[in-house]
Amino acid sequence: MVVVPLHQVYHALTQQIPENILAHVLSEWAAFAMGGAALFAAASAVCNLFSRSK
Repeated sequence: MVVVPLHQVYHALTQQIPENILAHVLSEWAAFAMGGAALFAAASAVCNLFSRSK
């Protein structure tokens, strides 16, 4: 989740500020949250697979 604020700092430093800032920030937060949830679910599935094989 640290990536989103860093990305916004990049936009500010390069002066490439999107027109609808709120929608831009919220869509990035949502995308990173879904990506993190998918990564967590995949890692959990792999851990469960290994723990059941013992």
